[in-house]
Amino acid sequence: MCIRDRYPDQLDSYTSLLIHSDTVNDAYMMLDSSDTGHEISRYGHTQHRVGQKRFGKSSIFFDGTTDYLVVQPSGATGMNFGTSAFTIDCWVYPTDATGAKQCLAAKHLNDGNCWVWGIDGNDIEMYYRTGYGGYTQVFTGAHGMSSNNWYHLALVRVSSTSWITFVDGVSKATSSTNVDLTSSHSSTFVIGYTDNEWGGAGNDYY
Repeated sequence: MCIRDRYPDQLDSYTSLLIHSDTVNDAYMMLDSSDTGHEISRYGHTQHRVGQKRFGKSSIFFDGTTDYLVVQPSGATGMNFGTSAFTIDCWVYPTDATGAKQCLAAKHLNDGNCWVWGIDGNDIEMYYRTGYGGYTQVFTGAHGMSSNNWYHLALVRVSSTSWITFVDGVSKATSSTNVDLTSSHSSTFVIGYTDNEWGGAGNDYY
């Protein structure tokens, strides 16, 4: 998974997080290869597997229930998006491409201040919540993915009122919803899980 606050196609000073998987089977250490070098905490049985990989020797396997990664420290500034432009992109290999509430990435402080980007059935979606009201949908669109195939996903915010989500370079959802994500700044950035109704990532490789 890679997070940028601009749109480069290589590692540079704009890259806030870069997680590769290029190691041996069942390895569990997760490293941030960006210049920021965040500590990444592993939960459940999240591990590198060689059975599926898009690049290098391996990919990261999530079992869909207890497996997820947390980027430390809480409130890391590189993942505090506010109203700024940013990009999150990753390669995924879903074993259930149309499963319900499969979280790709999230920031979550409590039930009142959070956002989540993920797959819900046939759609790829993003929601946010401020305070203890209901969730606000930022966008939704049919993702067109099938199980047991690799896909490149990208969440791009051009401005506070311009969002695009891509699957293999094809726009699948756009939005002009005005969103300020500042309320979630003190929370941790999580990959594959959020502790609200979105739950786990499904049995996916990243």
